[in-house]
Amino acid sequence: MTQTTLPTTKNVFNEHEAAEWLGLDVTTLRDWRFRRVGPAYRKYLNKSIRYPLDELTKFAERSRVQTAA
Repeated sequence: MTQTTLPTTKNVFNEHEAAEWLGLDVTTLRDWRFRRVGPAYRKYLNKSIRYPLDELTKFAERSRVQTAA
């Protein structure tokens, strides 16, 4: 998983920025929200979706697969 050049000083990302940070397509994040899987997010006024950086980081760590090598 490669991180992009998004500023690490930013604490909250919109869905497009979060998808880019995770190296995914934004439709994947939307699908995951619908299925209630993926990183935790905040929803403001029933429409504005934001992903806290700490939740994206936790999700990335939980998704890590350790190999024998």
